[in-house]
Amino acid sequence: MGDPVWYVMRAVPRMEAKAAAALARPGVSVYVPLARYWRRIRHRRGKNAREKVEGPLFPGYFFAAFAVAVDWDAVHVAAKDGVRGFVMVKDVPARISAREVEGLMAAQDMGCFDQTDEPIRLVVGGEVVITSGPLDGYVAVVERVPKTADKPLAVSIVGKLADRGHGAPEVERMPSQVSTVVGLDSVRVLA
Repeated sequence: MGDPVWYVMRAVPRMEAKAAAALARPGVSVYVPLARYWRRIRHRRGKNAREKVEGPLFPGYFFAAFAVAVDWDAVHVAAKDGVRGFVMVKDVPARISAREVEGLMAAQDMGCFDQTDEPIRLVVGGEVVITSGPLDGYVAVVERVPKTADKPLAVSIVGKLADRGHGAPEVERMPSQVSTVVGLDSVRVLA
């Protein structure tokens, strides 16, 4: 018996988990990739709040692997629970490699589909550590914060981050400040 063959399945929107559960049985593996995101909640007094929710990464779709052969009866029986059928390409059910499904599973486990992380808040005068490039490990003071993420951040290099062996790292101060620009994705805020 070879590896199971994964297929792309269609589901009624917002019923992906129920559809996948209806199809799951011995010899059939199912996977619904999930993303985490914010959903707005409107309160009676007009105040807006938000909550973290988890929903399908691909609304209306999920994946199913059949160990031996496609169980057509199981697909038809599960139709009452939200399974619409296979995604078809030229009248043939669309397949996806097990490696791609495993990659999606690994990415989900690593939090790649988590959109609830708060963005870094940079303030002029705040200290940051440069985390990539030729200035990796240097501490800098923010001089200018760009309005958009595609523009560089202006910083003044203060010194090199050094561990003195006392637990908390210290900064080896540089004799003169060097001004430079770096990308927003290459800094972390010094706590």
